[in-house]
Amino acid sequence: MLLVSGVSLFGSNMRQARAIEVNLVGNGGFELNSDWIWSDVSGRVTNDSYSGSYSLLLSSACVQASQSVTFPNLTSHYFGFKYRPSSGFRGSVIIEDSSAHSRLELEVADGSIVSTVGELVSNETLQNGWRGIVMRFTPSFPQMMLRLGQNSGEAHFDDVHIGEDPPPDFHVNPSPAPQNWDLLKIPVVTGLVVIGIIGGLAYWVLAKRRGKK
Repeated sequence: MLLVSGVSLFGSNMRQARAIEVNLVGNGGFELNSDWIWSDVSGRVTNDSYSGSYSLLLSSACVQASQSVTFPNLTSHYFGFKYRPSSGFRGSVIIEDSSAHSRLELEVADGSIVSTVGELVSNETLQNGWRGIVMRFTPSFPQMMLRLGQNSGEAHFDDVHIGEDPPPDFHVNPSPAPQNWDLLKIPVVTGLVVIGIIGGLAYWVLAKRRGKK
């Protein structure tokens, strides 16, 4: 493994490779009329989106959109989404197991976060009234339910994402990859041992010379 200034280039390449992130949410951009279960009529609309041509509109006509999410690994995951709330919007985002125990929960009102279950890692203001939110949580079961819900008002949702790495287009700094410090310790320790041996030999030679005198 090649090391430069204490940083593993192999590890750097691995992090770049992991940037190609798999989204565990099906149709997270709402570009297709699939994957999501609507509470009533479909909330998929074309009149406002952050990316692509479609977004989800939660309103009195469609108060909830949900889908089952499968987690290959029960490790730390990131959940991110973008939303554009109208005045008076109040809603929630929940990821829960079959017993309705939440591993992640977020309640928003008028563009502000009211309460959370899980770690909030990013809450940023985007263009044209959109906001981007990223949270971190650990799923408790391989199969869990994601629910986007409305209590009052209206809001558009887009770019819903779940993955082991942060969503690629959010400003989130992932936890730094561990450095292989053990490999760095080897030359350092070896050098100290060699210096010690040389110093000991030099002391022995000087002592011998003084003894002959």
